Amino acid sequence: MSKVVLYATSFYPEMIKWNPLNIPLKNKWEDYERDWTILGQPMSLDKTPLTANPYVGDWRRIGELGENYIYALGRLVRCPLPYDRTGSHNIFNVLYDPIPEIGNWNMTFPEVCHKRAQEIWDTNEDLRVWWSGGIDSTTTLTALLLNHPVGGNLTVMLSEASTIENPTYYEKLKRLGITLEWISKKDIWNPDRFDGRVLNITGECGDPMYGTFVVEDHIEQIDEPWKEIFNWDDTNFIYKVIQGRERNAPHVDKCIAFAEEYIKKCPFEIKTTFDFTWWLAFTIKWQWIDRRLFGYLDPPTGWRNMISFFNCDDFQKWSMTNHDLKHKGTWKTYKYPSKEFIYEFNKDSNYLHNKTKETSFPKTVPVGLEKIKNKLIMDDGIHYKRKEPLDYDAVKVWDVFDKGTFDHIRSCMH
Repeated sequence: MSKVVLYATSFYPEMIKWNPLNIPLKNKWEDYERDWTILGQPMSLDKTPLTANPYVGDWRRIGELGENYIYALGRLVRCPLPYDRTGSHNIFNVLYDPIPEIGNWNMTFPEVCHKRAQEIWDTNEDLRVWWSGGIDSTTTLTALLLNHPVGGNLTVMLSEASTIENPTYYEKLKRLGITLEWISKKDIWNPDRFDGRVLNITGECGDPMYGTFVVEDHIEQIDEPWKEIFNWDDTNFIYKVIQGRERNAPHVDKCIAFAEEYIKKCPFEIKTTFDFTWWLAFTIKWQWIDRRLFGYLDPPTGWRNMISFFNCDDFQKWSMTNHDLKHKGTWKTYKYPSKEFIYEFNKDSNYLHNKTKETSFPKTVPVGLEKIKNKLIMDDGIHYKRKEPLDYDAVKVWDVFDKGTFDHIRSCMH
């Protein structure tokens, strides 16, 4: 059975061809009309074709149970496409990296960086680091430079924005004579970069390893009880009850109850808003961060030629066992272990004490829904562009949908 590597929101209209629960469309529409009328938003069968699937395009519903709470929790940490790495609540049959068991494990952050770099060098002697100048990509580059083997070839891909974000490091790269590959938004997706000869390394998964935006936006509230996040004005809670969305009311307590069960999977007790949002990013957002660039590849068959530096078992174990080290109570100390690691290589005290997380990608990468080229990528090589019709004989229903999830839904319907 093949698995879904990446799916995009533009894939959802295609789901009308499938009916995983084998419910007659007419019955399904009648249920849909009844449910949403109860919730205060009536729909008319006369105005909507019965050939459509009423659960398509509405992320909140995955069958007659209705509520897609794993998506709602993902949205709390700004994740548009959830992959549940606990393996319990995936709508799609996604390929994901499971959360490792911690066991008898004890490594420092520098030790993990060096080990990861050595492992990557062992797989390929030609590497290209995607360097933005930010904390995660600079940690990645530092580790690979410090473990550079004899005969290994390292190219640093950068833009003018990289030199602005980390000027002293750029000057050091020039002094070291490192090969630099300059890019712009026009040529970043050159297919020659994904021909299999050079392995592309990004600093991805550094964000969900450390936590989330709450350290920046809610530094005074990161030690509040975790449920307080649902009361914040700027929380992206899709079930928030506001004017015009009164129908959300029945879902609020259900979603929080779902969250209460979900956090029990964490290896330590979730108490604070920082604990909670880190766990959501770590379990739900992690894989999307790892995969999000694949949607821009043309063709996307080169996705195996790009890996995230932080996506390995040791960094995950470090994250789960060193939760107290991720910040020192201020936004400027967020990701401090990484900044200390960088400082040992490049003695820039300003970067160490004042550098904060930036959203680096939009400065160089042409991102956005309109730029995404692929709506579905399967691990067996099958892929479809955003406006290309699917071949339903080539892609089977249980290659796309998680059968266990829908078996559970079906069992609850009877």
